[in-house]
Amino acid sequence: AAGVNDSVFVVHGGLSAQPGLRLSAVAAVLRGREPEDADALMVDLLWSDPMDTVGTHPSPRGGGILFGPDVTRRFCEDNKLLCIIRSHEMKIEGYEWAHNKQCLTV
Repeated sequence: AAGVNDSVFVVHGGLSAQPGLRLSAVAAVLRGREPEDADALMVDLLWSDPMDTVGTHPSPRGGGILFGPDVTRRFCEDNKLLCIIRSHEMKIEGYEWAHNKQCLTV
C-alpha cells in the first residue's frame, strides 16, 4: 500500500472492517510475510473487494472482506483522501469506478 500526494491511497486489495483505520496503522503493517502468517489487516489490504451495499461482509474468496461505499467514504474522510485505487480484480474496460468515484479498480 502507498499514498500518493497525500490524497490517494493505492492498495492491492481493498479496505478493512477495522473502524477508524488510519494510514499510520497501514504503514506499521509488517510486510515480507506470507498471507497465512499475516494479521487480519494485512489480509484485508491484500484480498478485500468493494461491493455496492453498505457495511462489510465476509469475502466469498475466503480472505479479506467485501466493503461498501460507507466504508470507503469513512476511510477517505478519516484520512483526508480523495479516493483509493486498487487492482485485485480484472475489469473488462480496464478500470471501474465505484463508491461515488472514491474507489477505482484498475
